[in-house]
Amino acid sequence: MLIPYAVDVPMARLPWANWALIAFTIAISVSVWLGAWDAPDVEEPLRFPDNMGNKENFDQIVAKIRTSIRMLDEPPAGSLQPRQFHFSQLVTHIFVHLNVLHLLGNMFFLFAFANAVNAKLGHLPFLGTYLLAGFAAGSAWLLIGEHRPALGASGAIMGIVGVFFIFFPRNDVLFWGNFAYRDFGTFYVPAYYVISFYLVADLLGVIWQHESGIGYVAHLGGALTGITLAIVLVTSRVVRSAFGEENLLQTLGVQKRRPSRDELDWQERRRRRRRSSLT
Repeated sequence: MLIPYAVDVPMARLPWANWALIAFTIAISVSVWLGAWDAPDVEEPLRFPDNMGNKENFDQIVAKIRTSIRMLDEPPAGSLQPRQFHFSQLVTHIFVHLNVLHLLGNMFFLFAFANAVNAKLGHLPFLGTYLLAGFAAGSAWLLIGEHRPALGASGAIMGIVGVFFIFFPRNDVLFWGNFAYRDFGTFYVPAYYVISFYLVADLLGVIWQHESGIGYVAHLGGALTGITLAIVLVTSRVVRSAFGEENLLQTLGVQKRRPSRDELDWQERRRRRRRSSLT
């Protein structure tokens, strides 16, 4: 098992928005599990009549039992339900999770990748990017998904991962590794390897694993939204790489790389030596 838990990106501001987002998501998911958002039960309580031999009474009992079983299989409140769709579900499904493992897995990813993106973009732009990616992920699921209910923040998180891919492709991702109950400790992997693997895995999942129960389509929808938005921000110079940073366009040679402070100091010393030699 490999769990990403941090990145080596220096941050100019504390990512308060991401921390608040994690806390809010946990609070909403737990409250949904506790039934805080369920519709009130208008059904009469299940009572067994005195005369069970009466066929009409027996049929009523069977119908109520079937209704109760069907309610257990219904998705939680706020989830994205293609057959009972409401526009608000495109946002609410981001904050609802199936169980504790589903929630913790997503929050680990959000903490690992989103802190640096929050620090780079600022608080409100970061939250807007997250919600936009989640909206796009839900829309992709509605349009070309499996027409089953969907829930979870993974599509929105993949949008943030896509932004990270453009902003910080050469920075390392810190992983904790464990296999067969043996702790292998932590190790570093460059972000472009990690995120490329995630994107390819989601693409293969869309092609071959239609009935896996994982929203690969939503993942790709969110990731492509984040990648596209980040490219626009970088090419329009709204977001600039700091000294020592290199975005994906600079790595590919499409955009001129901003020199580091050491390189600028070296260039200045070189200019001074040239001027002194001329005089």
